[in-house]
Amino acid sequence: MCNGVSPNTKHTGKVRGPGPLDARLRSLPAHSDPSRSGPHCTRSSVIMAMASLMIMRPSSKGSSSSFRRRRLLSRTCASSSSSSSSSSLKNWSSIQLALKNKYRVSDVDASDLPALVSSGKVTLVDVRPPNEYAEWHNPSSVNIATAKPRKNLLKRSIGFFIGIKGGLKEENEEFEQEAATYLPNKNAPVVCVCMKGGSLEPSNLKTNIDPTDSPSLRAAYRLCEMGYTNVRHVEGGLPLAIESGLDFSQGTWGELLTKARNVDPLLGTVRLAMYSRMLPDPSTAPGFVGQAVVFAAVGLYFKNDQFKVFVDELLAQYGIAV
Repeated sequence: MCNGVSPNTKHTGKVRGPGPLDARLRSLPAHSDPSRSGPHCTRSSVIMAMASLMIMRPSSKGSSSSFRRRRLLSRTCASSSSSSSSSSLKNWSSIQLALKNKYRVSDVDASDLPALVSSGKVTLVDVRPPNEYAEWHNPSSVNIATAKPRKNLLKRSIGFFIGIKGGLKEENEEFEQEAATYLPNKNAPVVCVCMKGGSLEPSNLKTNIDPTDSPSLRAAYRLCEMGYTNVRHVEGGLPLAIESGLDFSQGTWGELLTKARNVDPLLGTVRLAMYSRMLPDPSTAPGFVGQAVVFAAVGLYFKNDQFKVFVDELLAQYGIAV
């Protein structure tokens, strides 16, 4: 006898066979497939949703409970789909491999870019955020940004207080639309450029941030995925191209910076302002003010005894030991 059931006892109930849900679960992939388009569920996401449903408190109204369960299952599947597509785009090693072997994207030497752009034979795609592009850019370039300021004003404003120009950024969801507008001919030569440049050759470094990764190469990948057949990128980015003579006279500061570069004592200052993104911008004011207040407070704390006593007493009230 095991668990109180006699071995001679006949089981008169029916053995449950695989139901429709079992068959559907087995048909689902174990893991998400980034190559699939549109929302889809994975076995793991459905199982997670079912586990959540089992611990939900049942409602007194069956229809209401059923509706909430269907909605939770739908949200879980949608979340699985969006996270898989996002992770596939952020997997730099896969992008780098596809650019080199699948799409055969090649480099443009920064020293050759000025003549190439002047010839009018290529379209130069500047992938910097719109606020940076507006400061200075090549007159014949188009701006298709890989990242834009966050649409959520609260999240964007966090960047203002830590000195990020334009606030915190997010992936440009309108990239494909803008590409279709500015680049109607998918067979025409396109050159992507950013401040970093990046490289198609793996770095083989065990670091969280790969130095070969760059916005221009990610933009090139997205264009190739859209069907563009003649995409290249500038290794060395805008700094090397400008040092090689690329025109950047357009934009709010473009003309002034171009003139200042011809004055030897100002050359270093111009380079610092352009390449370090230090040109004046209202969005960085809160960050500078906040940092100035912090530095002033730290200075007072160590130099002024009365201020130090005041701060120590204030921190002690909140249980913070100094």
